[in-house]
Amino acid sequence: MSLIRKAAASVSLLNGLWGILLGLFGATPLAGTLHLNGATLVVAAILVLASILCFTWLPGTFYLSALLSVLMLVFIPGGIQLADLFLFSLALAAATIVSDAMAANSKEYVPEKDHPMNLPVFG
Repeated sequence: MSLIRKAAASVSLLNGLWGILLGLFGATPLAGTLHLNGATLVVAAILVLASILCFTWLPGTFYLSALLSVLMLVFIPGGIQLADLFLFSLALAAATIVSDAMAANSKEYVPEKDHPMNLPVFG
């Protein structure tokens, strides 16, 4: 597994764990009280599972992780009262989307000397 794929899976896992924390302990901007934000919690839990699958390099898992990060952008603002937490969540979700897109499009190349079709020439 390449370094970009490991980094993208790690950032995705961090984003999912952060979403779970916000889903459990988020505060509403209007009431200012703690509540359980169900939509954020569900999307974050699925994102954690998808990011674990990213470590196994199943096809499409990085795309799924990026899609779930977009959903995190939709659901997170309702559960955050402090501007710093909102900006951190926004930056983390954006970093997840970008890194997942880069990881999904990355190719693993075999060096020419290690390529299986590079047979020795006799004669």
